[in-house]
Amino acid sequence: MIERGPGGYHKLERLSHREADFMLSTMIQHACFVTKQRPLAVSVTDYGN
Repeated sequence: MIERGPGGYHKLERLSHREADFMLSTMIQHACFVTKQRPLAVSVTDYGN
């Protein structure tokens, strides 16, 4: 999971692709639920891994 560390947030490097995709999609769905905006298609590949 994303953890708060001394240097800030440890991002998705320690997760598998499947876990990272799931977390990103979950965060996006939550953000869309809060803001009532259209979902965005985002994959870990967009971050260059």
